Amino acid sequence: MLAVAAANIEAMIRAARGDDLPRLREIERAADEIFRVGMDAIADGEPATPEALAAYERAGRAWVSVDDEDRPVAF
Repeated sequence: MLAVAAANIEAMIRAARGDDLPRLREIERAADEIFRVGMDAIADGEPATPEALAAYERAGRAWVSVDDEDRPVAF
């Protein structure tokens, strides 16, 4: 796990685990909402598939920022 502190913000970053993957899809859906300013096609797009996320996780290419209870809040 890596701790990052910048501008008085502390973040814990770790490799994603298989049990994180459903939450990553939720995070991506929430992040897409910022495009609801005339770019609805992007906002309505499907997040990465569970299979794609699992492939990134297995390859060690999926990282998450976690809260104090080790729950992903960003990736």
